[in-house]
Amino acid sequence: MKCKNCKFWDGDWMPEKGDEDYSEHQCQGGKCRRNSPKFITAMLLMIPGEDPISNAEDICFEAEWPNTLNHDWCGEFQPKD
Repeated sequence: MKCKNCKFWDGDWMPEKGDEDYSEHQCQGGKCRRNSPKFITAMLLMIPGEDPISNAEDICFEAEWPNTLNHDWCGEFQPKD
């Protein structure tokens, strides 16, 4: 019942040697797509001489799916088809 065997997991990266998640067993990382991406930040795109709040196009939002490792697990596991 590990992430690597779950239908919601999208394995897409390998930790580099020296990274916090690196191990002798070459853990693979990925994203859990069980739920929608989570809002992580918003920033205003500042243009000199203009009021950034006056135009909604000046606001940049960012969301991301949670990063997990192939050997992680959770209570919402569903096996791949």
